[in-house]
Amino acid sequence: MKPRISATLWFSLFFALIFVSVSSSILFANSAPASPSASECFARAQNKIARIKEKLARIEQSAPSVLLPRIVARQLEQRKAGTLAKCSALARAAESSLAPAAQSYSFVRQWGDTPPDGEISYPVGIAVDSSNNVYVADTRNNRIQKFDSAGNFVLQWGQIGNVTGQFWQPEGIAIDSSGNVFVADTRNDRIQKFSSSGAFISAWGGYGFSNGQFDSPSGVAVDANGNVFVVDSGNSRIQKFSNTGTFLTKWGDFGSGDSEFFEPKGVAVDSNGNVFVADSWNNRVQKFSNTGVYAAQWGSYGAGNSEFDQPEGVAVESNGNVFVSDMYNDRIQKFTNAGEYSTQWGDYGSANGNFVFPEGLATDTSGNLFVADSWNNRIQKFSNAGAFSAKFGYGAADGQMQYPYGVAIQTNGHILVADSNNQRIQAFSNVGAFVAKWGSYGFGNGQFSYPDGVAVDMNSNVFVADTFNNRAQKFNSAGTFQTTWGGLNLPEGIAVDTNGNVFVADTQNNQVQEFDNTGTFVRSWDGSASGNGSFYQPEGIAVDANGNVYVADTGNHRVLKFSNTGSFLTEWGSEGFNDGEFEYPRGIDVDMNGDIFVADSINSRIQKFTSTGAFAASFGANGPGSGQLYISEGVAVDANGHVFVADTFNNLIQEFQPDQTGTLTSTPTSTSSTHTPTRTFTPQATGSVTATPSPTITVTPTATNSATPTITPTVCAKPPKPLLLAPPNKSISKKQQVKLDWDDTICATKYQIVIRQDSKKGPKIDSKKNLLASKYKTKSLTPGKTFFWRSSACNGEGCSNSIWWRFSIKAPPTPTPSPTRTRTRTPVGPTPTSTGPTVTPPPGGAVKDGRWTGTTSQGKALSFNVTGGGKAWNTFKVQIVIGACQIDNTISPGSIQGNTMEVYVPIGFGHVTYNGTFTSSTTLSGTYTASNASPPGCGGSLSNGSWTAHWTSP
Repeated sequence: MKPRISATLWFSLFFALIFVSVSSSILFANSAPASPSASECFARAQNKIARIKEKLARIEQSAPSVLLPRIVARQLEQRKAGTLAKCSALARAAESSLAPAAQSYSFVRQWGDTPPDGEISYPVGIAVDSSNNVYVADTRNNRIQKFDSAGNFVLQWGQIGNVTGQFWQPEGIAIDSSGNVFVADTRNDRIQKFSSSGAFISAWGGYGFSNGQFDSPSGVAVDANGNVFVVDSGNSRIQKFSNTGTFLTKWGDFGSGDSEFFEPKGVAVDSNGNVFVADSWNNRVQKFSNTGVYAAQWGSYGAGNSEFDQPEGVAVESNGNVFVSDMYNDRIQKFTNAGEYSTQWGDYGSANGNFVFPEGLATDTSGNLFVADSWNNRIQKFSNAGAFSAKFGYGAADGQMQYPYGVAIQTNGHILVADSNNQRIQAFSNVGAFVAKWGSYGFGNGQFSYPDGVAVDMNSNVFVADTFNNRAQKFNSAGTFQTTWGGLNLPEGIAVDTNGNVFVADTQNNQVQEFDNTGTFVRSWDGSASGNGSFYQPEGIAVDANGNVYVADTGNHRVLKFSNTGSFLTEWGSEGFNDGEFEYPRGIDVDMNGDIFVADSINSRIQKFTSTGAFAASFGANGPGSGQLYISEGVAVDANGHVFVADTFNNLIQEFQPDQTGTLTSTPTSTSSTHTPTRTFTPQATGSVTATPSPTITVTPTATNSATPTITPTVCAKPPKPLLLAPPNKSISKKQQVKLDWDDTICATKYQIVIRQDSKKGPKIDSKKNLLASKYKTKSLTPGKTFFWRSSACNGEGCSNSIWWRFSIKAPPTPTPSPTRTRTRTPVGPTPTSTGPTVTPPPGGAVKDGRWTGTTSQGKALSFNVTGGGKAWNTFKVQIVIGACQIDNTISPGSIQGNTMEVYVPIGFGHVTYNGTFTSSTTLSGTYTASNASPPGCGGSLSNGSWTAHWTSP
């Protein structure tokens, strides 16, 4: 949700500090304008976040149940987080620059940032020099790597940081005719220039919106005259500089018209000086003259020829042909210089010639194309016509991390990390030395799909929140698989109490679920509002020595405390960046003294509280340096009070330790324009160290503020359309009361909602006017029905209606069938199984069910048959019940591939296979194959179960 900043706070920000330097250690080749104020930053962030939400909504509408869109949605959420992080850093610096210090923590060490030569982690930018050497922006490794034309490693330079020669997630790279290398140092908001051997020459830029400043520059290109073109992505524009960094001109603004951009990414220049821009979120390529005069464009959203789904990279060969990396279509498209389609190649995958999110492109003197195959962590080389030639790179070495989320500490002191994008758990010693790893991408036992949470019990058993597999997995201390259980929806956090009970932050279900040590369900408590004891996308969870449960209620920007049985005790926190406030708190842990540590993710810091929620300390700041954090997601505290932080977007683990206590005094003096506080700090020595006499250190900082702020009120016309957020479009709810959620719309003073049954024009079920919040909990709705809803944002100028979304309320379970439906067992192989009934659906749909009486065992099949009744089917659902567990699958006819479709059952019991097509008078056969002889948590073996078939006709 967008930040909510009070007028009082803005007033204090203006008078505390009008201009704040984002990175004072950056040395610019040219003098740069002052950095913007926090208010300017947040104002622009509002618009940028709204664009990101539009993209999220489109993805959710297109395929909400498919894994790949979830990955894309996670990427967009990370972009949103990065946008807010910059503004939060400015605001915190302004608000806290004169504040007295609380208990302090010091940086000890970090690890995860020393990859082997030649290994690549998420390459984004790529360039080729006149000798056909290949330069790669090795983005997550925060360095530049140089290879020869055959892919052999030559040299590398750079590491994470913000001083000259260091990088913070560099994305763009280009080379001039003299061999100089220009790098878009994206998160440091600057351009750096190097020699071909990596020697630093100069840098320019800085965060801001003025000429020569940048907001996440992502692409860079150089023309034949040495002019440098920069894709200033966050500012939706192109900036042109001389070879030494002198600003020359700019063009572009946010929008979808000619010469407007929506998150532009790549840029290339042909031999005639024409400039081609990958206008990414507008799904097109735009062509300009060398001075920015609009010439042409091509492309639209889609997967056909000349269509794009977020084009990221663009390159031009010597004869003028244009190559475009069609990122989310996982392919390369080739066009003439005028934009006429020529050919394409590539598909989703890791085989030669396939891609997973291709980004940067570059051509050599022979016309070969090099592709930064970003999520495959490699570079691929192709002929001019798309024939695969070679590949090099790869990355995920032991000890390296890609978006570490969860952190836990074993009884032997080893630190466990949920290395989410590497689909594994890694173990390190308490000084950061690599010890072990386990896991790979997949759905089987011991495999993961973006694991986010990790926890350890008293016996060092390891519990993992296997997020996108919607389950929890248990391992022994060495990483050997023990058991798994499901019934979760994108779980992000996991914790274990002293009795071995496991608590899971079931994020998308807005609840906490408790299980015993074997995965048997115990209880749950939930909610989707912002009241006491309710949640909105909780992500972190921890348990203290007394069994109290602490939940990082992420979407509500607060921490909640419960008893071990789920009774609400207290809460603290609200949205903001001051002490005790949060911007999307995610990780949480409890130390030996019962103090609470919270990973305040967007504020890029850790906050410490007492068990009652009293603020105690804060440490960390937005940045790439030692002791700085960038979107911290996880935190863990060892027995010595050392704090280990998952510095997620920096791909690091950082360790902090508490400082000695001391006495702080502050004696400020001030005038109308100058505030000069004098602080005296008298440290107290402890242990065997004695200081005689006790030293006194006096620090006299001076902050001068001569500017007079001007606050211009916003004049609002009719508000824009709201963006719907939850429940996801086309989702199925298990509850008869559903929480509707939409975006806080700019200029809206109130909202309206309407809910209709069956269709957009169906009976009106519920409606509300004059809502002051962007949330609404419906009255009880009828099970088994589909509902359509929309929101309207209103003010004195009128109302704007959102699009229509829909959701369904799941019907109550079918009663257990009578014994007269018992079917005779049919042997399959050495182990007997049974066959269900053959049934014919009457017009309009019906429910049929059956029961098997024999037993089946691990790896054997239970079969059933359903025969079509002369009508095509809209949907077909099979529900299998084993003890207390139910497995549901709904398949639509359009999703069938050929005559067979296999659907993975995420709670780990096996799979359901559908053989046949959804046409009239066709028999649809299914088999249930057990992958566990005794499914965990179901309360029984695979005997005397039942199945239910439900279908609807058009």
